[in-house]
Amino acid sequence: MALRTAEVGLDVEPEEAARNLARMMLQISERYAQGKVGALLDPGDLQDPQPRYEALRFSLAVGLVAGLALMAKAMNLPNQIAIAGTVIAAALVFRRAAMAGLGLLTFLYPLLFPGK
Repeated sequence: MALRTAEVGLDVEPEEAARNLARMMLQISERYAQGKVGALLDPGDLQDPQPRYEALRFSLAVGLVAGLALMAKAMNLPNQIAIAGTVIAAALVFRRAAMAGLGLLTFLYPLLFPGK
């Protein structure tokens, strides 16, 4: 559970969390090799996990996307503007993870803007 908690930090502070995760993995490896399987981590590393708000973020993103899609339809906006608005809304909700996700959406560019 301590490793999972440290892994969650990769979304918030990637560099610091990666160092912490590497330190914990190295400590686990060393202690396992020494036969200390009952104390693989220090008590300070075994903290209670932080609450995760992924379900709330996902619900908020779905609500924003649906609301923007309905507004775009009601205002007779072109599909390109509606899609761009929903992508920006989702990016605002998920902040740091958005850049990786937007990189994956580059394959949609020819579909959204044909002939370019």
